[in-house]
Amino acid sequence: MIATTTQQELGIGESASRHVLEIPAFTAHEWVRSGEAVLIDVREAGEHELGTIPGSRQMPLETLSSGAVHEACAGRRAVFICRDGIRSLEGAEAYAMSGCAHGEHAYSVVGGLVAWHASGLPVREHTPLVAPEEVRRVARSTLFVTGALVVLGTVLGALVSVWWLLLSGVMGCGLLVAGSGRRVRPGGVETVQPSPR
Repeated sequence: MIATTTQQELGIGESASRHVLEIPAFTAHEWVRSGEAVLIDVREAGEHELGTIPGSRQMPLETLSSGAVHEACAGRRAVFICRDGIRSLEGAEAYAMSGCAHGEHAYSVVGGLVAWHASGLPVREHTPLVAPEEVRRVARSTLFVTGALVVLGTVLGALVSVWWLLLSGVMGCGLLVAGSGRRVRPGGVETVQPSPR
């Protein structure tokens, strides 16, 4: 039973507010699964295409209402989550400071959806946790710089010293290793199988 388990055993840490506790994704999952808590997702609507947690309630931070959270929780713990745990902490602190927590703690998932996903917990609509346009921008920049270094190494190898061809060789080998390495889902997020529990 959670009431007899210490905060340290659950991996719970205190935030700046004494009424807000940060909890690991696994603890939040157990509380939600057992019906002890409601998971409040404070990400913006456009971020939900990156993945949602089954059973979570979507309440964007900008429009978060302590009354709506209180109504959704109906006597259960309020656990806030966002992409990486920063906005959820803000939401939990705002809820706790509004007095709607009635002396109870509000909770924030440390590491947010990124930690939830990395823990192998259920996420609906698995799509990259990195925005696709950001991945494309970084990939284009990386390819441009790598291509420029290969051309530079080839030109300097022909005009200055044969040793400059090593630069092109090293860049080419790096591309080969990167291309044949771990499987990467579209969007650049590595595919990781959850460990058996």
